[in-house]
Amino acid sequence: QGVVASLIVLTGTLKNGDIIVAYNTYGKVRRMQNRLGKNASKITGGEPVQILGFTELPEPGRIVEVVDNEKEAHQRIAFIKESEAKASGDGALQQFLAQLKAGDQSKISELRLILKADGSSSLEALKQAVEGVPLPKNVTIKVVHSDVGHFGESDLSLAQASKALLLGFNISLNAVLKKKSESLKIEMKAFDIIYELTDYLNNLLLGMVEVEKEEVVVGKLELLGIFHTETREMTVGGIVKSGKVKNKLKFRVYRGEDILTNGEILSLKRNKDEVKEVHEGEDCGMKVKIGKRLEVGDVLEFYEMQETKN
Repeated sequence: QGVVASLIVLTGTLKNGDIIVAYNTYGKVRRMQNRLGKNASKITGGEPVQILGFTELPEPGRIVEVVDNEKEAHQRIAFIKESEAKASGDGALQQFLAQLKAGDQSKISELRLILKADGSSSLEALKQAVEGVPLPKNVTIKVVHSDVGHFGESDLSLAQASKALLLGFNISLNAVLKKKSESLKIEMKAFDIIYELTDYLNNLLLGMVEVEKEEVVVGKLELLGIFHTETREMTVGGIVKSGKVKNKLKFRVYRGEDILTNGEILSLKRNKDEVKEVHEGEDCGMKVKIGKRLEVGDVLEFYEMQETKN
């Protein structure tokens, strides 16, 4: 179906086809439902409405504005992101890696973590795994906070204050919170397998994590069918809702407002033929490597790493 948002029209009239901007996301109104749940072509000031059309889920409480065209929407969002980047400076991860690369043996670099897991046994396994990570001579790891459950606003505030990374095991991530963490340059990651988390920490401590690159979303696909399931592999089918899907890309799985897990395309097919990419409006089948079982209706968001523009 796509991203659905509820709002109240404060002034003027909102119509089908309008280009709308909500802080750092935008969309085109494809469908509206009034307070009675009936489809409407326009909604006037003072009326609540549910709309379909945002490319990404906007943050609650943001003002939605109608603009003339998509070019103006992109310009507004680009300005906001540039302003955020200048205001926030380097994140905790960038600062930590900069210290490692400086190579000053007289200074101790402290990597601070906030840990979350789906249960007490998982949390204990996570803490033991972190304690077992081999450390360079001038590096220490400090667990600022650990608990059972999902990350929330309080964890984000604590990470910002303590300059910590947020690492989760066997939990989903809230999409709005993840987006907020990215704007604040706070690292928030979740893993389904312990060794993937420890591999991440090992690479980070070796200075191998690429902070000069950033994730760029290239396409989204809605799952329409599940055809085969194996251990950590599935064969699925769907339709590309926006952008394009390229073979071998990595993706994150959205179920409602939660980021369920991450995965990677192993093979991509269209009309039974192997293809390199599939475009918006086209259907396709794919074999994927995945940590949790997918369901019909899940949305896969595909991304690739691109050089940051300084």
